[in-house]
Amino acid sequence: MTFSAITRRASVFQLAGLALLSHEFSYSMSPPTLVWHTSNFAPYFISYGPLQGQGIADRRLALVVSGLPQFQHQVVSGVMTARTSAEQAQKDNVCHVARIKTPQREARAAFTAQPIIHTLANGVVTTRQRLHLFAPFLNLDGSLRLSGWLSHPRHRLGLSPGRSFGPGIDAVVTQTRSKNPQALVEVEADNHFRSRLLKLMHHDAFQAIVGYPEELAYHAQLLSVPADELVFLAVAEEPPLVAGHVACSKSALGQQVVQAVDGLIAQPAFRKAVQDAYRQWLDPASRLRYDQLVR
Repeated sequence: MTFSAITRRASVFQLAGLALLSHEFSYSMSPPTLVWHTSNFAPYFISYGPLQGQGIADRRLALVVSGLPQFQHQVVSGVMTARTSAEQAQKDNVCHVARIKTPQREARAAFTAQPIIHTLANGVVTTRQRLHLFAPFLNLDGSLRLSGWLSHPRHRLGLSPGRSFGPGIDAVVTQTRSKNPQALVEVEADNHFRSRLLKLMHHDAFQAIVGYPEELAYHAQLLSVPADELVFLAVAEEPPLVAGHVACSKSALGQQVVQAVDGLIAQPAFRKAVQDAYRQWLDPASRLRYDQLVR
């Protein structure tokens, strides 16, 4: 083989090596992929129908994704709360855009330092014909002393398993679970609130359920339930607003993501867009109360 042929072959190998290194460098520099879980939790996530993708948290997620171009994004729909918690403990790239921070969840996930939004707190929903069962436990402002109501031997509350309802209600539920567990009835279903609402209206397994006012308004309209047939009661033990956070896997990548989201939350225009996506789903009375609380 001539020297020139050897030189040409060496050049070919050098170019091939450079191309391989370039490919490996490009691959290593490709942005990490975040997997966003969404739930069957209307009107926060709407998975089907004419309003698919237009829920409160659907729009919140779209705002977050558009503000984080340094990552690739994948959405997995219809994930139960327990599965999200499990996968955040097992994987380094799983996130959720609508999570209440609890000590148990903080042990498994990284949360934004600041809430992405404050929303109206959960309350108790019952039928108007059962309202007399709650009258002895109402404060002057109309709020319900939930712990007192649950201490009655015949009272039952329908709950979704694995869900956090806010610090006050969670504390009451934990206390009741240890002292009077028969007062709590867990309802397993893909669409938790609608299933519990239908059972509340047509069965006697429990006399009340827990939910957000926007959940009640959405599902009552969907089921064509007259507005005066159902009653929403604020819970005395629960603060009027609950903080919603973005939560990711407790990993270096997860910490990087929540820090980036905190940067978005610091922007007034971003906060307003997130709030507007929430406000549009409130009924007029709830919207007025919300605006007074966040003013």
